[in-house]
Parts: sequence; structure tokens; C-alpha cells
Amino acid sequence: MTTQVHDTPCRNSGATEPVSSPPVFQPSKIPPPPPPPPPIPPYIEPLMPPVPKIQPNTGDKSKKTGGSSTKAIIGVGVVLAAFIVVFVIIKKVKSSKIQPSIHQTQDTQSHTDIEMVFVQGGAFTMGSISGGDDNERPTRRVTVSNYSIGKYPVTQGQWEAIMGTNVRQQRDKGNTEAESSTVHSVGNNYPMYFVSWDEAQVFIARLNQLTGKNYRLPTEAEWEYAARGGNQSRGYTFSGSNNLQQIGWNITNSGEIVQPVGTKLPNELGIYDMSGNIWEWCNDWWGAYSSTAETNPKGPSLGSFRVRRGGSWGSDGENCRVSSRFSDRPDFRGNNIGFRLVHP
Repeated sequence: MTTQVHDTPCRNSGATEPVSSPPVFQPSKIPPPPPPPPPIPPYIEPLMPPVPKIQPNTGDKSKKTGGSSTKAIIGVGVVLAAFIVVFVIIKKVKSSKIQPSIHQTQDTQSHTDIEMVFVQGGAFTMGSISGGDDNERPTRRVTVSNYSIGKYPVTQGQWEAIMGTNVRQQRDKGNTEAESSTVHSVGNNYPMYFVSWDEAQVFIARLNQLTGKNYRLPTEAEWEYAARGGNQSRGYTFSGSNNLQQIGWNITNSGEIVQPVGTKLPNELGIYDMSGNIWEWCNDWWGAYSSTAETNPKGPSLGSFRVRRGGSWGSDGENCRVSSRFSDRPDFRGNNIGFRLVHP
């Protein structure tokens, strides 16, 4: 007992305090008990003022609290609804990026106005009588119907407006070769290149969706007939002249880079760049010529390579002739291959 008595006063004031002084430990005289209740209201009160602000015209506090709960539920519902709407919109935007070209902006509209030249149908001798490669023979008489052909090759500006990619992005997709993988000459008025035959078909489908027209690639026969000048032909070796320097960008005058469209002289029909500057895909599968006369020939029904025509900025005069023909895989992309449109 003596040990316990000395233990308690040591915690309060010191060991000299008498053990028999009970008043200090009487609960009735201890001041702390009264103060605890006051702190409780202040702790509750700060939570109450925000409630009246929700419904300032409501009567008692219980009604205000009920109104607050209702408002809170409604607020949560509104936020949730807004979130759902935003989520749906984002999904639609993301899905629309699958076809970034199908956006009727003013810029897109300006680039979908493809300048076309009407070509009156007629008959001509297709192929080369002398000179050139063996694949340009035998010659044959070919008849084509009326059609319209692009005044220029499809430009980078037109491609980007419809497809949403530029020449660098096209090059980076691959399916090219080291010697034809360099990016050069970038600008809206330059021919589009690094375009495969397959991708040209996608471009055409999207353009037709936007315009309601029926664009397509020219058949090989339509391409050669237009390059020769149609029914206005003067029998030139190149498209519009016997002097390649006047009408076409080639290995000798291009600086070995593609040049803006329409910067050389046109041919007899007013069509530009059909000899040199950029090779152009045709719709036909590659195949040997027949000696039989034909009307609107479309080439073989099957094959592994697609025809390209016209030569490019890197071609010599031999490959820029109107009868010269080459081919490539439909998925191949090169920095010297583009395309031109026809309709219907």
C-alpha cells in the first residue's frame, strides 16, 4: 500500500505532497469534465452551414438535409449522364479515324475537285512498230470509248486531304526498295508518290464516297490513247512532243527529284506530265499483247504485277515514250510511282 500511495503523486506534482490529500482527486472538483461537451457543438456546426445553401428557402434543418440529399442524388445522375455522353462521343471520334478522309471540311472539298480533260473516243495503233522493248509488240488496232482523264497526276495535297498521310508516312509503311526509298520534293502541288496500286484503290473508293462520282484508274489502252493525244494526236514519240525536255521531267533535267505538276508543256489534249516526272499506275494486270483488234481492252483477268506507264524524273528518254510499259507488285511503293484518275 505504501508503494502505491507514493506512485500516484509522483505523476502529478512531486513526492513531497501528503498522501492524505484526497480533494485533489475528487471527480467533482476536477475542471476537465465540463469542457468536453462544448467542443461537440462547434464540431457539428461547421458541417451544417453548407446545407442551407442548397435550399435557402426550405424550412427547418431536417427539410434542408433532405433537400440536400435529393440534390446530391440528382447531381450525381447528371454527372453520370454527362460522362456517358462524353464517352460515346469519344468512341465515335476514335472510330471515325479509321477513315480520316471522310470529313467534309472546306480543305477536303477543295482537294476533291479533280481537274479532268475530256477524251473523245476513237481508234489507234497501240504499241511500238519499231524500237522499244519486245513487250510493246505486236501492235494492234484498239478502239476506246469516251472518258475523262486527270489533267495532272494526283497531288500530295489531294492525297493527304483524302487519306490523311504524307509521303514520309507512306514511305515508312515499307514495301519499297533501298534505291527508291528517299523522300524528296514535298508540297501540295507535287505528285503523290510512295503509293501502291492497292492504296490507289482505297483513295479512289473514298473519293467516290465523298463526291458521288465514279473515278478509277485508267486501263492501259486508255492511258496510251490519252498520252498520244487522242483523236488530236500528231504522232509524237513523247506525250506532246518529240522533244522530251519541253514536255517532261526526266533524268537529264529534273535534278533527280520529282517536280511540281503542270510545269512543262501539255500534250495535244491539254494533259500534263504523261511523259516523265512520275510513273503512273494503270488498272491492268501485266500481260503480253495480242495481235487481235480490241475494243476497250482491260488486260488479263489475273496476274501478279500491275502495269505502270509514263516514266519518271529518274527515267531516260527510252522509258518516257508513250508506248513504253513496265510493271510492279500491287503492294509496291516507290518514290517515283504515283497515279492519275479517269471517269466514268
